[in-house]
Amino acid sequence: PVHLGLAAAGCQPQVYGVDVSKFAVKAAAKKYREARFAVASAFSLPAAAASVDLAVNVFAPIVPQELERVVRPGGFLLLAVPTPRHLYGMKQLLYEEPYENERRDTDYPGFRLLRRETEEGRLALASPALVQALFTMTPYFWKTPRAGVERLRRADGLRTEIGFDFLIYRREENA
Repeated sequence: PVHLGLAAAGCQPQVYGVDVSKFAVKAAAKKYREARFAVASAFSLPAAAASVDLAVNVFAPIVPQELERVVRPGGFLLLAVPTPRHLYGMKQLLYEEPYENERRDTDYPGFRLLRRETEEGRLALASPALVQALFTMTPYFWKTPRAGVERLRRADGLRTEIGFDFLIYRREENA
């Protein structure tokens, strides 16, 4: 992890994590004992104003006002968002007319986009249990018609594209 490299360089970063899932927070706290975790929402982060050097948001709701509140001027924001064909193979099973995700560079008040890094690959899940586990972690779990859920339930496995865009922002100094 990045924080280990920082510690080797003489920095002692404090790492905090939040998730709305008690299960996810408990699992993370068990695995990463050097970090602190809380059950919280992206809409109300348990952090003081301008107290965060780097905020990382992975596939969670993006709440610009809350991020602007907690990231210090000169600090950074790293967003992980899906690429256009992320989980497209799953969408082909779920929907009669699968769709690609929209790719856009979004401006957020108080932040300047520095760059976008893209990582893409393929994912192969060899069991129905793994397919269902992945499905429950997606927004499709909440909005898929019953026929699509049934098609996915009958799948022996899943082969799909995966992709992540990492958007790196810097908090404006004069904000």
